[in-house]
Formats: sequence, C-alpha cells, structure tokens
Amino acid sequence: MRAGRTKVVEEVKKFGQETTIHGVLFLASKKLHLLERDEERKADPILKEVMKCHFLNGLCYARFDSDPDAPVRFFIHSYLDILHATAASPWNVRENQEIELNYRMQETTADTNLKSLNPVQRGCRFEYEPISADVPYYSTTICYMLCRYRIAKKLCGCRPFFYHNLGGKLCDLKGLICVADYSQYLLQPPSKLGCDCPQPCNIVTYLPQIPKITLWEYGYFDQRITFRWGLVPPTTKYHRSILFGFEDLCPLVE
Repeated sequence: MRAGRTKVVEEVKKFGQETTIHGVLFLASKKLHLLERDEERKADPILKEVMKCHFLNGLCYARFDSDPDAPVRFFIHSYLDILHATAASPWNVRENQEIELNYRMQETTADTNLKSLNPVQRGCRFEYEPISADVPYYSTTICYMLCRYRIAKKLCGCRPFFYHNLGGKLCDLKGLICVADYSQYLLQPPSKLGCDCPQPCNIVTYLPQIPKITLWEYGYFDQRITFRWGLVPPTTKYHRSILFGFEDLCPLVE
C-alpha cells in the first residue's frame, strides 16, 4: 500500500485476511472484519482501520504496486460493508498494466432521532441492529450472506466452509458437491432468492468514474503492475430524518 501526496494512510501496515465465497481475500482500510476466525471475531468484531484524508488537500488516493508477473484482482466497496457473492465485478490488473480509477462518494446519514423508531417504522436498520446472533453487525450484504447460507443449508443439509463464522454442520466432500450443483442458483441476485434485506440507515457507496488504463511495454514501469484508486470530493450528501411524528398528527387539546 502506498499513500499519495495527501498522505492517505500511514497507520495501515498490513492487510487483513478473510475467507469469503470469492476465496481468500486481503483487505485494506477495513472497518468490518466479520469473517475471521471465531475467537478473533468475538474479541473485536468491528475494527477502525480506515484510511483517512482531507479533501481540502486535493484528490485523496492510494496506490498498490505488485509483482509484474502476478496479476491482481481488486474489489472496491464501502468500508461499512463486506463483499458478497453478487458484488460488482472486480478490476483485474494484468502484467505491465497500470489502472487509475477515481470514485465519487455518495453518502446517506441518519438523524439520531430515528433511533426512537423501530426498524419497521423507519424502513432501515442501524449497523448495531443485527439480524443474527452469529454476526453482531448489520449491513445489506451481511443480510444477503445470511440468506444464501440458510438456502445452502436447506438444500444440502450443511454449511459451506466459507461461512465458517456461522453455525451448523460443516460440509464434507459430498456436501460441497451439492453446493456446487446449486451454485448458479445461489449466485442469483438476492431479489430472485427471496432475500428480504432492508437497507441500512447509514449508506456509503462509491460510483466509479471512467478509468485510465496504461500498458507499459519498456523502461522501468514495465517491471510492475499498479492499481491507483482515488476519491473525488462529494458534492451532495443525503440526510435521513423524521419529517413529522405521531404527536404531530394529534390535534392540540386545551
């Protein structure tokens, strides 16, 4: 990990490691580390290792350089969430290639007075309102993960190994073959699986801009592959609040 001129990060010294449906992934700038081993997850399910920079310093960005003979796949998602089966396609950085990609952040924040309403009334859930005792946090993609886990367990009678932080009998070879047989079904969009997942009250999404892709054929730069991602300062921020409450509907009685 390399920081840009705005010194995006200095404190992140290593990548976290997680086992997901996509295989073993290495994470940087993470807030959630829910899919780690049980003892580590229970000790500290929510981490704060998030990159920070100030937009007034210019474009916030980070850069990762790697071995030119070792292509890398990058997934970009909100620091408030985790990767799930049908997430956006990754960026594949190939030999002698450099990709520069900027994202425009879109943020929705919730008023504190929304906490007085229950999730059904407000139509969203805060991150501290989990839907499962196995995962002490809520996000839409965590809900998708739990939904697919329950379907896989119902179809095959066991738990796939990449859901090792959840309960149930671990799939043996026969069980994994069963999960593989249903893989196309399980990888459908959550709406087609009947997953009922309310949106989070606080949302951060990143909208990719047009990428700049360079292929180096000679000189020093052909001896590495580089992925540079930046964050364009947001121009709009959405706010979720209560317009009127039950007491506003009651007539004034003197």
